[in-house]
Amino acid sequence: MSPATAGAETATIAPTTTIAFRSKLHRGMSGADVLAVQQALIARGSTIGTTGIFDWNTYVAVRRFQSKNRLKVDGVVGSRTRAALGL
Repeated sequence: MSPATAGAETATIAPTTTIAFRSKLHRGMSGADVLAVQQALIARGSTIGTTGIFDWNTYVAVRRFQSKNRLKVDGVVGSRTRAALGL
């Protein structure tokens, strides 16, 4: 297990795809878990790209999602935001 996935949880994003989630995702991070968050945000109406990079646009989309769902608005994808996204 790599340091990036140590202590990570997993989520299934497609019938045959399981990815490891780091405990918190924030700006500057990249990977399959960020891509899954971007795809979940798009499925809920966001117009961001799916780059797999937690960039400014992803940060803003996460904050909007958190606000609409009465979550702590900090732009960080932790366990509550991830659960609200269905991941």
